Amino acid sequence: MKKGLKTGSKAVKIFTVGIIGILLFGSFGLDPGSSAETETFELNPAEGLFAGGSGTEADPYLITHVDHLQRMRGNMFAHYRLADDVYAAETARWNEGKGFIPIGEEDNPFLGQLDGDGYEIKNLYINRPDESFVGLFGAIGEGGGLSDLTLRHARIKGENLVGGFAGQSMEGFVKNSETTGSVVGNGRVGGLIGENHGDIIDSSSSANIHGNNRVGGVIGHNEKGDIDRTFATGDVTGRARVGGFIGSTRSFESNISDSFASGDVEGNESVGGFIGKISGLHYAPEPPIRPFPPVLTINACYSVGRVTGDEDSTGGFIGYISGRSEDEVKNSFWDVKTSGLYESERGTPKTTEEMQSISTYEWADWDIATSDEWDGETWEIDEGNDYPRLREPKEDSILDYLWLIAIIAFVAVLVVMVRKREKKGDDTDKPTLRRKGDDEEI
Repeated sequence: MKKGLKTGSKAVKIFTVGIIGILLFGSFGLDPGSSAETETFELNPAEGLFAGGSGTEADPYLITHVDHLQRMRGNMFAHYRLADDVYAAETARWNEGKGFIPIGEEDNPFLGQLDGDGYEIKNLYINRPDESFVGLFGAIGEGGGLSDLTLRHARIKGENLVGGFAGQSMEGFVKNSETTGSVVGNGRVGGLIGENHGDIIDSSSSANIHGNNRVGGVIGHNEKGDIDRTFATGDVTGRARVGGFIGSTRSFESNISDSFASGDVEGNESVGGFIGKISGLHYAPEPPIRPFPPVLTINACYSVGRVTGDEDSTGGFIGYISGRSEDEVKNSFWDVKTSGLYESERGTPKTTEEMQSISTYEWADWDIATSDEWDGETWEIDEGNDYPRLREPKEDSILDYLWLIAIIAFVAVLVVMVRKREKKGDDTDKPTLRRKGDDEEI
């Protein structure tokens, strides 16, 4: 998923308003003022610890060096922003080979925000196989999170709760970000998050993931949160609860939509191309017994990687569901040929040909279009040649607003013409004064 600085609809709208203002002010002879101040930037380092900024939302601390990144541990509530790519290869020599110290801990999570601003952190190294809560962030708390960031060629190793971005996210967020490299641990190991209780939007991982229990391409173990427009392409290996997208998830307040996994998945028990295991709801043995409404929904998702595991608990899309599940898995598919499996707890089996045909998804009411007809839909498919791919939302362009500019310009011209005609008519209707003695009376 390509990340970087974007020129979005906001800029286009500002441009349009500017054009309209020029036309209107110019037509009516008004002076909106022509002085424009030039924005200047001055370094304002916080005691020399960062490249600038004061840590507020309006003036975040600026990060240009891996030392700045490590110093984030000193303030878990501040706002930070990358101002350049950060080269972190030297972390392999830090702390007697243990590398970078994760930001935030279980009892002191990161509650601030990190804006990558389209830049990358490259070659981050963490080697802490006896420690839990391991990742760029050890733990992210409520309201904390990161956006527009790429963690490139990371090598991260921990014990439990290990993720590329965070070991644990407790109602935090990850937006428009990606990881590459490798993530290794024992339990709750994921390409983005080890254990998730938050939201993940427009993000991806191509990292290869290896663990023992609850191992996933994006999330090791999911408790709750919304996951949308996110994908994993790396291979995932483990022993139990292993999934191409999520290792294990509970049936609790989660919506997973418009996402996919394409990496190979290998394990022993509870292995799935998309999710390894769903822990369903359990009901009391005595009255009153009542069914709960669906609390986990999976919609418009697919998996295509090869899936290997024990026959009794391995599925092309979902490996195993324990307890009684009232969840909804709809409009979601797996490729029976590439996965090597015709069975799954949930999901709909399709051949490779069907998976690469737009009709499969149109029937399922996906927001999708072929490559030559794409116009802002969530998905794009190269008909007959590839699986659906997520597309970044279409940015508004100047051309989208030309019709509005043309109308405003036309109206402005009409107003000017009408006013000129009215003025000319006023001049014609005025009485003509004549001197006394002329043939005509005054």
